[in-house]
Amino acid sequence: MTNMKTLTERLRSSAKLVALLYLFLASGSANARTEFPEDGDAGWEEADESVDWDDEESFAPDPTKGIVSGRVVSGQSGDPLIDAAVQVIGTEITAYTDLDGRYEIRLPPGTWELRVWYELHRPERVQDVVVEAGEVQVVDIALRGDDDAVLEVVVEAEADRSRAAVQMERRKRAPVVMDAVSGEEMSRTPDSSAADAMKRVVGASVVDGKYMVVRGFGGRYNSTLLHNVAVPSPEPDLPAVPLDLFPASMLASMSVAKTATPDLPADFAGGILLLDTRQYPNDFDFRLRLSLSGDSVSTFRQAPRGPSGGMDWLGFDDGSRGLPSVLPSDGPASRERLDAEERARIGRAFRNAWGTNDDRIPANLGVSGSVGDTVHLFGRRLGYLASASWGQSWDVEEKSSIEPTVDGGITEDVVELAAIRKVKLGGLGALSYELGPSDEISFVTLFSRNVDDRTQLVTGDTANDKDLEQTQLAYIARQIVFNQLRGHHRVASLGGLELDWQANLSRVDREEPDTRTISYQRRDDSLRLIKERSGQIVSTDLLDETVGAGLDLTLPLGRVRPKVGALYSRSTRDYQTRRFVFDAKRAPPSVLELPPDRIFSDETIGTAFQFEERTRFSDSYTAEQELLAAYGLVDLTVLEPLRLVAGARFERARTLLEPGSPYATVRDEIVGVDRTESDVLPSVNVVYALGPNVNLRGAWAMTVARPQLRELAATSYYDFSRRRNFSGNPELERSLIHNVDLRLEFFPGTTEVLAISLFGKRIDGPIEEVIFSDGGSVQPRNAERGYVYGLELESRVGLHHLSDALREFGITANFTLLHSEVEMAPADRKLMTHAVRPLHGQSPYSVNLGLLYESELTGTVVQLLYNVFGPRLDAVGINGLDDVYEDTFHRLDLAVNQSIAEGWELKLSATNLLDEEEVFRQGDTQTSRFRPGIGASVSLAWHY
Repeated sequence: MTNMKTLTERLRSSAKLVALLYLFLASGSANARTEFPEDGDAGWEEADESVDWDDEESFAPDPTKGIVSGRVVSGQSGDPLIDAAVQVIGTEITAYTDLDGRYEIRLPPGTWELRVWYELHRPERVQDVVVEAGEVQVVDIALRGDDDAVLEVVVEAEADRSRAAVQMERRKRAPVVMDAVSGEEMSRTPDSSAADAMKRVVGASVVDGKYMVVRGFGGRYNSTLLHNVAVPSPEPDLPAVPLDLFPASMLASMSVAKTATPDLPADFAGGILLLDTRQYPNDFDFRLRLSLSGDSVSTFRQAPRGPSGGMDWLGFDDGSRGLPSVLPSDGPASRERLDAEERARIGRAFRNAWGTNDDRIPANLGVSGSVGDTVHLFGRRLGYLASASWGQSWDVEEKSSIEPTVDGGITEDVVELAAIRKVKLGGLGALSYELGPSDEISFVTLFSRNVDDRTQLVTGDTANDKDLEQTQLAYIARQIVFNQLRGHHRVASLGGLELDWQANLSRVDREEPDTRTISYQRRDDSLRLIKERSGQIVSTDLLDETVGAGLDLTLPLGRVRPKVGALYSRSTRDYQTRRFVFDAKRAPPSVLELPPDRIFSDETIGTAFQFEERTRFSDSYTAEQELLAAYGLVDLTVLEPLRLVAGARFERARTLLEPGSPYATVRDEIVGVDRTESDVLPSVNVVYALGPNVNLRGAWAMTVARPQLRELAATSYYDFSRRRNFSGNPELERSLIHNVDLRLEFFPGTTEVLAISLFGKRIDGPIEEVIFSDGGSVQPRNAERGYVYGLELESRVGLHHLSDALREFGITANFTLLHSEVEMAPADRKLMTHAVRPLHGQSPYSVNLGLLYESELTGTVVQLLYNVFGPRLDAVGINGLDDVYEDTFHRLDLAVNQSIAEGWELKLSATNLLDEEEVFRQGDTQTSRFRPGIGASVSLAWHY
């Protein structure tokens, strides 16, 4: 607390900050914000002379000055415009409107000129504003919507995209069918990541707690963009970006574009997730948050835990899990290359970490902070923001699993008890510099690292072993580093030509350095090691590096706005897996009955157990993906109130994949991939404004869904959490999607919307996960054709429309109804168990309901949130094996935010209050079930 007080005192000692506080308090508006010039700029001397730095009475209003105040509203609807900028020409004083669109500026007597602007509206100038000492001059301004605007933002004063009202205005003005969740809305919920917030989006749901599903499409059918740049996936077995990589505290907004325009990537069918990180603030902003949480299943219970490292709490391995230095790097540690003694020496160099201990699971802990400001450098604005977050949580999963056979038997009936220590580390840095009134460059860097340290005990019967007791230890780290430099320029001499450019560099890592399995069989009162499935160590490393650049040119020609652009992206991936085993063929029975922490010791390695490498040729691959895109579109408003955005996008995608491991001891037949695909993808979006706040939208577009690198690689990967093998398929082809959309939307208020949408899609060659063995192994394959039809209903309104007594209440509700069918290729129809079925990942319905209470008087915000989705296809069965479905799951969350003092906020959250189980079924057999438990959290935040 002493350090915090010192920080505050130092900040208050700044003369500039005192001047800010003085004029801010004198203005009498707690919600308006004003920017002030550096010493020497026009208008600053007057403020400087009026302040006595040591006299508290100097904070009283200055009678020698006058006040200019008023409201800034929409010229079409009359709604207040939030965060609109009001600049005093000839000075660098800029005020920003509050939630009611009001502003207030204190000025010396004289005649002034104001310039007012707001995102997606035409700027206005107000001349001859006469200010007299001690008098109030009221100047109300109505800004007309800029019919030529698409998604471009005025550089001089970008609106705060984390505000719900700003996101709603962007949605209203967008040329595409779009849904969004603002940072302001995320802060009111229990959501800690983008994955949690995704469940609030219309027509969206989340699989496995981190993978988004939009309009029933998951995985490869959606794209994730960070600042309009595609994010690669770090997962080895799933073609999807895990959204838990992105902390909610670092996001200004999440938008889902459900229809295509030529200036957006065309690799999607469900939607494109557009992530925007937080912007730098206009004034000094410092935030700290501390959180504590737990759940009814995990917290304070006894659970198995494997050996840990000294830096696990920070999310990094201390090196103890790494491969030993004596392991050869120029080839395999095989019998053919090394003698028994050399291999034994390598085996003894691996850490002896096979056993587990029961420990009490602690509560979850998290801390985050950020600092930002706008200052002046060489007379121009420089904005910065830096934020960091750290969190440690624990999950205990107790799951029952069954694997049925075609003839009605069971190959596996086990209980899994897993304790997972999760560490999340994140950082964000942003800089933006104003080169001129219409020129700005910015740089953003994002770091996110998620680590799962998993200890899993499996007991029961499998096809090969009865009375199995198996221990699996895995440490998995996923990390993304994203860097982007971008600029926005307006060239007045070229008719106001707008030039936007960006260059990006990203790196995705996935580390699984030491995954090991040891299996025992219970015999009477003793345990004996199972020779064939024990002593296995797998080390996997994935590195994906991407470099790219893009350029967009827009020429505003009144009601005709042509736009062209190009993009280039090149990704390289290196995937390496090595497999080792302690062969127990020579082990005597007395050794096989030793406990896990003694069985693979220096004494037994080289005698009872023979160490060797068993890496397969298909365990590794290198790959390269190259994308070249160019587009052209025209945005027409000549037939007002009709708006037409039409054009085409050309994409040329090249994929090169070369399988093969230099450490292979097992040669398996696999093929590589070398293909180039070119597509011209047209799109048309029509918006008809039935009124100032009513839009009728229609869209048609062609898009693609390309297989991911992991799906093309014939490598086999075992997923411990899903207990199944995943194998790639080099013969996969890309899918071509025809999309049709229709939406009617009404915006009754700045944060309100009522909407109904209809959509249809035809997918040529849809890619689905297919079960191809009794053991539950899956592989992606192309179907012949798929169809999806859907209805979306959305309501987000305040209850003051019903009664003024309910003005502090609001509701959110959205409902999605889906129907899908798959046509199989003739060669596959005999293989498929069901000739008619929905598309993989499709739910027939999903519902989100929310009740909001917000009191400005008490500083209280309460939100009750409900979510449910219908049964969705998890895996497709063939050769008589039934399809696997995930059952309906109902979820109820509660969040309470309370302002407890100036700058302090307390947040209480409860999740999954209905305490339902997650259940999977294969035909009539319940194949998996587990209870995630009821969660609770408390956080305390301080804002200066």
